[in-house]
Amino acid sequence: KMVNSFETLEVIETSLQNTLQKLCLREKLSDVKLICDKQEFPCHKFMLSARSQVFQAMFSSDLEENTSKSVNI
Repeated sequence: KMVNSFETLEVIETSLQNTLQKLCLREKLSDVKLICDKQEFPCHKFMLSARSQVFQAMFSSDLEENTSKSVNI
């Protein structure tokens, strides 16, 4: 039976989504914390950088946020 390429892409996409969700929920694997109103949120620099040019620039420099591993918002 020939597998439909769209079905294959859906399976890959679902698998990637599940993997990223698991990764994002593992605090021990986070490499930066966002601090907002005294609440801390463990995050991943690669994910923030992929979604925001501001974070990408911040984590690609010697700014305090990059070296302290926390960002106050």
